Amino acid sequence: GVAVGALTSDIDSARGAIVPTLVPLLIFSGYLIPFGQIPAFFKWAYYASFFQYSFGILSINELEGRNFTQDCPLELAEEAAYDLIHAAMPGVPLPPLPNVT
Repeated sequence: GVAVGALTSDIDSARGAIVPTLVPLLIFSGYLIPFGQIPAFFKWAYYASFFQYSFGILSINELEGRNFTQDCPLELAEEAAYDLIHAAMPGVPLPPLPNVT
């Protein structure tokens, strides 16, 4: 960001230059495309992306030491999603929940 700002003459050209710089770093960070699905000739972008290091640190911070031993029932997840959508957008009609037995 600082290098792009130093190389450009005004804020509009800096904005235009930073987007093509950051988007590939975000795409190949492992968040949008998992590491295993990144083509071999783009693996360097994964390691060059500061986003992947940030996501890794956040994952360790949030998930280290937690054990997930039980599966979340599908019905519970669907009900929670419907409740969140209805709370955020009460006027939006939602289709009925499927009856899963």
